Amino acid sequence: MPERDLPPQIGAAQLSAQLALRCGLNPAQSRSAIDAMFRVIEEALLDHISVILPHVGTFQIVEVKARTDEGPRVRVRFRAIQGLRGMLPCHPEHD
Repeated sequence: MPERDLPPQIGAAQLSAQLALRCGLNPAQSRSAIDAMFRVIEEALLDHISVILPHVGTFQIVEVKARTDEGPRVRVRFRAIQGLRGMLPCHPEHD
């Protein structure tokens, strides 16, 4: 996989800038689109609805057994698609 000149983390501002460049949007439009997408994902997860992002993976809510008598806890789990997992250098499928 070729090295890319990217920072170790990409936040909403960087995603917004990339969306603006790739889709011909102005910065306000792209930021609005990114914010709306995050709100839709958040609302779905709060309703215990899985979110499938093509070419990336799935976010889902899972119940985790509590360590004490507090009852089960919920967590958001992300599972990358098989092809993406195979491209990651730390994954056994990566050459």
